[in-house]
Amino acid sequence: RLSLLGDEWALVRTGRHSVADYLTLAAGFGMERTSGVLDELSDRLDTIHASLAGDRERPGVEAFVRSLFKPLLADLGLASAAADADDRRALRAVVVGTLGTSGNDAEVIAFARTLVDRSLAGGPPLDPSIAATVLHVAARRGDRALFDALVDAAKGASSPEAYYRYLGTLAHFEDPSLIDRGLERALTDEVRSQDASQYVR
Repeated sequence: RLSLLGDEWALVRTGRHSVADYLTLAAGFGMERTSGVLDELSDRLDTIHASLAGDRERPGVEAFVRSLFKPLLADLGLASAAADADDRRALRAVVVGTLGTSGNDAEVIAFARTLVDRSLAGGPPLDPSIAATVLHVAARRGDRALFDALVDAAKGASSPEAYYRYLGTLAHFEDPSLIDRGLERALTDEVRSQDASQYVR
């Protein structure tokens, strides 16, 4: 299944098949349960949403993603359970990430923001299996308050892993004013020169 998705995308890239052909194939993966397969599909859907669809087509792509992934989310649930196996946690992370980005799903975006705000305010730490995902989702629709909170969290990070997780999240904001602010930070002493590439990747 992974090879099939990869081969179809290769045909799209060479112009032999259309994006519509790829989405027709993707529609058959609605009940996929292997995180690696869904991760491959998610990457391609994000490329279609962010780079290939125009403003007029983008809402249709978002609706397609929601129709494909919401049933999976209903089965998995938004919150992790103690009994969840690693593969189920990995699958949830892919589904939440896809719905929160190329699916532009309001429920998932609100869930991610709630978790991140609670964690940054001193509440329970983010579940490691989904931490990077919810930070990314929250940041894409994030405001200045979240940006500032993440800057403070990076400054006070207790480990290099946490520092780079928060620093990297700052690059995912889509608000133009916050993009400019992040780039401006990269030119100051607040950001080490070797870390500045986080903002322009």
